[in-house]
Amino acid sequence: MKRILILEDKKESISSLVNMIQNMGKEIQIYDTSEIGKAYQIAMERNIDVFLLDIILDPQKPGDMSGMIFADRIRQIEKYKFTPVIFLTGLEDPELHAYKELHCYGYLAKPYDPEKLTWLLEDAMDFSHPREDNRNIYLKKMQDIVYIKSSAGKMLVKTTKDELEISYKSNSQIIKELDSEDFIRCSRSVIVNSSFIDSIDSTNRYVQLKNAYGTLEIGTIMKKTFLKEVFHE
Repeated sequence: MKRILILEDKKESISSLVNMIQNMGKEIQIYDTSEIGKAYQIAMERNIDVFLLDIILDPQKPGDMSGMIFADRIRQIEKYKFTPVIFLTGLEDPELHAYKELHCYGYLAKPYDPEKLTWLLEDAMDFSHPREDNRNIYLKKMQDIVYIKSSAGKMLVKTTKDELEISYKSNSQIIKELDSEDFIRCSRSVIVNSSFIDSIDSTNRYVQLKNAYGTLEIGTIMKKTFLKEVFHE
């Protein structure tokens, strides 16, 4: 089952694209929206195989290039660095920026040509790109992970080099996948790598991290278990 996300401001255009895709006769899950925020939420909660992005989402705004801005945002997410992006556009020549800067897989001019859409999508869905699951991301970067924090259905992995925003998993799942005594829950939403703990203030319930990585709160409920695991009591 392939998953396609359509970001397009006009309902009739979305309807047209959905019908064309359904007529391909393949097992495809289609997500569609006209809102960047909703598209971003879908992209984080699901594993999208192909993006169909309208370049201009707000025609009333002079110089609007919202679709490209969204593409730039998803390119910064680890799992979407190489995912095919097909731009939907009425512009005569969108290729210069799209291909060079955002690694666009192709573009579809308006009005949409069903035949071109079909072969573009078939090629894109057959495109083999490196998508690592969360387990592999963790394992490869384990020694560099400072902490992992869950918030609003997302996971933020803070490493010594950058921050990775990944699909949600429960803290118990993450602990199991990391399979290392170095990673300890200090609160309901935070897992810390004990190798980066500089000091602990158990009275005021916070952890001071090494190398200016800041502080983390120790949860009231987790405090006893956390201290026991840190000091191996």
